[in-house]
Amino acid sequence: MRDHLVVRARWAILAALVALCAWILPGVGHVREDDDVLAFLPSDHPDVVAFREIAARFGVLEIGLVGLRKADGDLLSVERVDEVRELSRVLGDLPGVRMVLSFTDLPDPQVTEDGLEIAELVPPDLRDPAKIRERVLGSTDAVGNLISRDGTAAALLVFILHDTETPRADTLQRIRDVVGERWQGEVHMGGAPFVEDAAARSSRSDVNRLSPIVIAVLVLVSAALLGSLTAAGLNLVLTGLGVGLVMG
Repeated sequence: MRDHLVVRARWAILAALVALCAWILPGVGHVREDDDVLAFLPSDHPDVVAFREIAARFGVLEIGLVGLRKADGDLLSVERVDEVRELSRVLGDLPGVRMVLSFTDLPDPQVTEDGLEIAELVPPDLRDPAKIRERVLGSTDAVGNLISRDGTAAALLVFILHDTETPRADTLQRIRDVVGERWQGEVHMGGAPFVEDAAARSSRSDVNRLSPIVIAVLVLVSAALLGSLTAAGLNLVLTGLGVGLVMG
């Protein structure tokens, strides 16, 4: 009784499999995670298309919010205004960040005899705490948007570049690092970029935590059904190899 063709050609088939794996599996190293939660939505749906067009036009998905607060007092003293201004400047110089807007450098248009003059709400040379408080809390654009009504909390608008060689996750982490190093007080991160990053981190954490459990259950169930731990191990290897080939 002659052996089946597959049995006779087993070494050739094994060699072809090894060659295929050697060609495709290295591609796994080039797989990159997509932190865009909107990537899971149907790209051709009218609502999704309209949402993306509006977001691209007005940049709403590229604005990160950094909330700042001190444990005592408000943010309208000369020293703390300087601290907010310097933090905004450093964040604005980070790769992947287009600009940062705070209540200190908010454009403040004023009508003069010569026309319309636009300057910063709190110029660097303004050192009078009373005048700083009057200008900031008297600005309807700043109060409720970039600073609270009592002056104890402020928000920075961080405009992140959309098309850049710097991964967004790296940019957001640099923002966290800079704020953590330079701001001694309460900090909150928000806005679409940070929400997307938090969702991606949470999903990644779940996968890392649950994957060993899933693999263990797969091995135990396979061993029980096949009656062999070796067969269960081979099943696991073949499953992993299949996933690797697809991803590669």
